[in-house]
Amino acid sequence: IDSGAWRLLPVSDLSSGRYSTTWIPTKAEEGTHTIGFRATDKAGNTSRPVSTNITIDLTPPAPPIITSPPDNSFVSSNIVDIKGIAEPGSMVKMVFAGTFTTQADPITGEFVFKGVRLNTGQNSFIFTAEDRVGNISGPTGYTLHLDISAWLSGTITASPNPVYQGKDETILYTITN
Repeated sequence: IDSGAWRLLPVSDLSSGRYSTTWIPTKAEEGTHTIGFRATDKAGNTSRPVSTNITIDLTPPAPPIITSPPDNSFVSSNIVDIKGIAEPGSMVKMVFAGTFTTQADPITGEFVFKGVRLNTGQNSFIFTAEDRVGNISGPTGYTLHLDISAWLSGTITASPNPVYQGKDETILYTITN
């Protein structure tokens, strides 16, 4: 590994002549490594080495950052686009009335969930990012409030009109959309 000393591998299948070993990398071994292989027969003849590069990635991505609409904001449209930034190329998961995924841009890390339909009142979301090797970020909590008061108009009517103090009367409030 990485031009280190050659080591003999134990036989894993004597009938097929296969050898194997297990490497459980540590956090300190993250990064790109070159692994070389060569064979030596019983007569002592050694083949030319072949090698391959691997990348060890044990670090989860940072949690996604939601950029628009701002967290805990009040919106008047029941359909919104939620935008954010995550590790470039990661898969971003949104949990809200189901589970949805989208891929972050491979260069900028920007992502968008288009056409998210909100419920009246408070809407709570959880976002995570998963990198290409399966490491999952911590969660990002996010809240939007759908305020429909701008959609509503109404009238108040009383019968009889005018209403007199000290008398019980019926007042009707009609909300129209």
